[in-house]
Amino acid sequence: MGVYVIIEKESLMDVVTGLSGSGPAYVFLVIQSLADGGVRMGLDRRTATILAAQTVLGSAKMVMENIGKIHPEELKDMVMSPGGTTAEGISVLEENKVRYAFIKAVEEATKKNHKNYPHKTMNLQEIINNLFSKSLRRPSVAILYRILLNWDEIAGNFFSKHAIPYKFFCKKFRIIPSM
Repeated sequence: MGVYVIIEKESLMDVVTGLSGSGPAYVFLVIQSLADGGVRMGLDRRTATILAAQTVLGSAKMVMENIGKIHPEELKDMVMSPGGTTAEGISVLEENKVRYAFIKAVEEATKKNHKNYPHKTMNLQEIINNLFSKSLRRPSVAILYRILLNWDEIAGNFFSKHAIPYKFFCKKFRIIPSM
């Protein structure tokens, strides 16, 4: 949606993967669960899914519009009236440790990424080799980040070595070359 952050410390890239890389699956689970609750209470599947997805979309938009101004907890409290329906639902979520489960999911995904892709300092040639290696099924976020930081140098090295016209590649994948 056009917003990005720059992570200066490479040691935090595992956390980025655990939160942002795995996060869409967590949110899909939330949408699925909300929709399942709607179906359980009588809505048809399509309507329940649309309502759940729109709820998540609208909530995410409110958080993004209020970054640095209003904490998500305050936004939650603004929706919740004392003793009301939302308070009842939040009480059930807290009793079932939903917040803890999300925190733990990010923590465990972070640890798993670190185990699968241990950090080490790589030169550009190692980055290229890792990216195009047949044994590496999926490059880690850290490797992709290093590639983005060093794109011009990597592209120049790779394309001159493999006789692929750089401008053709950029045109094909809609990349604006800066070389």
